[in-house]
Amino acid sequence: MDDGMVIAEVPLVFSRPLKLSTAELFAVSVMAQTALQLPGANKKGPLASALAKLAPLMPAGAETIKVQLPKTRFVKELLAAVETGERHEIEYFSPASLKRTTRTITPRKVFEDSGRWYVAADDHLSGEDRVFRVDRIEKLVGTQIFDQLREVRDDELPWFSESLQKVTLRVQKQARWIVESYPYVSRVDNKDGSVDLTMSITSKHWLGRLLLRAGNGVKVLKPVEYRQLASQTAQNVLSRYKKTA
Repeated sequence: MDDGMVIAEVPLVFSRPLKLSTAELFAVSVMAQTALQLPGANKKGPLASALAKLAPLMPAGAETIKVQLPKTRFVKELLAAVETGERHEIEYFSPASLKRTTRTITPRKVFEDSGRWYVAADDHLSGEDRVFRVDRIEKLVGTQIFDQLREVRDDELPWFSESLQKVTLRVQKQARWIVESYPYVSRVDNKDGSVDLTMSITSKHWLGRLLLRAGNGVKVLKPVEYRQLASQTAQNVLSRYKKTA
């Protein structure tokens, strides 16, 4: 309906046969098999039912093709911890520093990005929210201590939306934990050991806190208006401290 007039047209979707081609059937089947192998997938849900209905339509020999995803340890356990709020002790390895740390976390969200699994968690060692790569967790032990459940939305994590602002940081060796902790859009490894990292941010405030934690180990390359953000954030923190002192 447009300006009081009803316009009837044949939708473009009907300009081609609705029947799937053999290649399309195969692609749908492979994607469905892949999705069913993801942690938390309902093996008896609607997707599994649809896949079973596709089977008779597949070409001969298609049943011999099986999709196998590489398995990442601890994903199922961390997903369960998100539902219960149980704290877990982890041993975490950082390739950047070649160090292992033992810390206690409360998992809040487990997600996959670019083929890697991550867990967003309350890190009781630093007292901050942190993101850890699951494949770098070498040990995971439940503590039987339970925290109140807290949902972490996708838009609270700084890499899910294409509409989010991008920043480019030059990360020095002492701040390589940034490279190891957060998904990024792109990276360039420089000859001096530093890394130019382009990543998404949810807010200026979030970036300011990150820069403050990293100290002299990171600086903003782009956008230009954020190049003084680290010192501005430090001044704001100092000002608030003086008011409460």
